[in-house]
Parts: sequence; structure tokens; C-alpha cells
Amino acid sequence: MFAAIIVILCFFFILMSYLGFRLHRWSLLTFNLVGLLVAAMALYLEVIGLFLDYMALLIMVVLFGVLVSDFFISMSSGTIFRILGTHIMTRNLRPVRTSSDEFIKIITSAALLEKELHQAKISDAVLKNAEACWFEGNLAMKEHQWSKARQYYHESIKQYPTSAAFLSLSVVLLYLKRNTAAVQACDRALQLIPGLWEAHINRGVALWRLKDRDAAFSSAEEACRLAGDRAEVWLFKGILLRRMNRVKAAIDDIEKAILIDPDLVRGWYQKGICFLSLNNEEGALKCLDRVVALDSKHARAWYYRGNLLNNSGQYQRAIQSYRQALRLEPRYHEAWNNRGVALTKTGQIRPALRCFERAIQINPNYFEAWGNQGLAFEQAEFLDSAIHCYYKFLELAPDSKTKLTRATGRHIQSLLRKIHSMNLDLPFVKF
Repeated sequence: MFAAIIVILCFFFILMSYLGFRLHRWSLLTFNLVGLLVAAMALYLEVIGLFLDYMALLIMVVLFGVLVSDFFISMSSGTIFRILGTHIMTRNLRPVRTSSDEFIKIITSAALLEKELHQAKISDAVLKNAEACWFEGNLAMKEHQWSKARQYYHESIKQYPTSAAFLSLSVVLLYLKRNTAAVQACDRALQLIPGLWEAHINRGVALWRLKDRDAAFSSAEEACRLAGDRAEVWLFKGILLRRMNRVKAAIDDIEKAILIDPDLVRGWYQKGICFLSLNNEEGALKCLDRVVALDSKHARAWYYRGNLLNNSGQYQRAIQSYRQALRLEPRYHEAWNNRGVALTKTGQIRPALRCFERAIQINPNYFEAWGNQGLAFEQAEFLDSAIHCYYKFLELAPDSKTKLTRATGRHIQSLLRKIHSMNLDLPFVKF
């Protein structure tokens, strides 16, 4: 029994030598050394039969060869080649910024509907049906059942057309991306109540999506004229100005919104994004700190905050910020990538590799994560895995990254030369 255990242990250490590729090079050397000692102990104690003695001796020779080759490769090139997987970014590890603002969509209050219906000269049955359908539409919209909500609002309008129903219908149509129909719904609402500022906001959103920027901005200005005491109208105008690259003017309007409502989370967030556009990282960080203080569940604020901390070298704080973003949005692949960047910069290679792997699982075409994982593999001295990742990066990188892809190609060439000079069985590819 003891002899069998000794032989199994010997085979285990050989297996770990080649399949245990997730270990650092010194861990591999340790495994080989321990396996060698186990085989030697079996021979020294003479506790196994003649056949197994020869087997242990063979295992001992194999392990000794692996030990010597690993040691000299690691000493001569600072590298042990183990295939860790195929996953990469550029020569510079840096966070990736994303832009994903959502425009304001205004849903009218029940008070407006009730006022319109009770002023109308209709029967109680029609009034109740119109009101019931509107409320049912609201419930469906809260559950994101957009088509069902649209049907209820259409039924409410069929019973009796109100600006409240048209306005609510415009919101559903915006979510369904039927922007032309949304504009028409807002126009009908404005025909019934010309001073309905909420309709101008929703109309502006739809027009912007239809790429009619001038008309969208006119709707925003009209909303500000009608409801200058409402934070939402100034915020919406500020968002449009930022999208039009008039960032300083956007900040002025967003500050008006914050002045009206100091706890306006979206206002502080948009102001922070504006500061990012102006490369005012200090101002952006203050705004984002304010956002997460007001709303700890704002994933994008945590993400951008992590980017700023990453850029300023505060990597541990950045890692914590990304962790909060990922706790709220586990499939936020940009946050996984950038957390991996921060971990790489602090020398935490294995956790970083797991982050890049997660980003790639979520979005296999995310070329920045492939590039970053390649750099992490290279930093961990797994050159063959790094090369696989760089190839994937070159395959996925867009045409706009020409300089980057050329630099990556040259870098792959230098790595292949290094491997080729060591007479290892890897292909040498010329670019």
C-alpha cells in the first residue's frame, strides 16, 4: 500500500509540473524538487519492489530534467513558458472610459390626468375607464412591459384624449425607440396643453435621437422658458450642450439645476462627466464623490471614480471603487478590465488576470481586455500566453488603432525572436 502511495505521489508531481500551469515559476520548481525528493526517498528506503524501483528511478530522472531545465530557463531569460490561456491591450495599461448617458424622460403626474378628465364633459363611466387604463399603463411601464403599457395608453386615449396619456405614451415610445411616433405623441400633448414643459423634454429627447439637434435644443430652451424653476429642464439642456461639445455652457446650466436641487444626483454626475471632458480630474472626482455619497448604488459613478483614482496612482482606492461598481453591475466589462489594470499596477497579477478573463467572458470582442491581459501575462513572464493574447488583440482592434496595432505587432515580433533564440518549440512569425 505504501509503495503504491509513493509511486502515485511521484506521478502526481510530474503531472503538476506540466498541468499545474497556474503556478508561478518558483512554485513549479518547488513542486519538481519535492517530487524528486519523494522518488529518492522511495529508492533509499527500499520499500518497493524491483519493478517499482526502476519506475521510481525513471521518475527521478524525468523530474531532475524538468527541474534543471526550468531553473536554467528562468535564470537565463527570466521566463518560464506555461500556456495559461489565450487572452490582451496596448503597451500602456490604462483605464477605458465609456459614455452612456440616459436622457431624462418625464412621466406626468396623476393630478394632471385627473384635472383634465374632471374638466371634460364626459360620463363617469368613460372617465373611470380612461383613468383606469392610464393607471394600468403606468403599472405595466414600471414592470418594463412596454408594449402592454402602450396598449393601455392607447385605450385611455381612445376613451378620452388627454395630454397626460399622450405624454405617458411618448415615454413608452421612447423606450421602444419609436422616436418619430414619440414626437407625434408630444405634439398631440402640446396641442391640448401648450405650456406642458414635460412634453418639450420628451420631444427634445426624440428629436435628438432623430439627429435633429437644432430642434431638440429649441425644445430644451422652451422647457427652460416654461419651467425655469425646475431642475430637470436645466439638467436636460446641460446634457444637450455637453453632447454638442459646448461643455462650459453645459456646466453653467447643470449648476443652475444643482442650485435648485442641491441633492440632484444626476446633476452632480453630469457635472462630473463635463469636468472629465475638460480633463479637470480634481473637479470630476469631487462631483463623483458627491454622487456616491447621495446614491451609493450609482454604478457608473463608482466606475468613473475608479478611473480617476487609477489615473492619479491611488490604485487601492481605485480597486475598491471598481469593486463597488461590479457589486452593482456584475456584467460591467469595462469595470472588470479597469480593475484588472489597477491590480496589475499593484503587482497583483493573478487577480488581474481573473478580471481580464471575466471582461472577455462578458464581451469576447473587447480588444482592450485582450491587450491588458497580454501585458499582465508578459509581466508575469508567461510570454507564450502573452503572444496569444496580442494576436487576439490584433484581430479585434479597429482600424482607428493603426499606430497601436503596429506597435503591438513589433512587440510580438521581439517576443518571438526572444523565444526563438531559446530554441523553444514555438512558431516564429514575421510581420
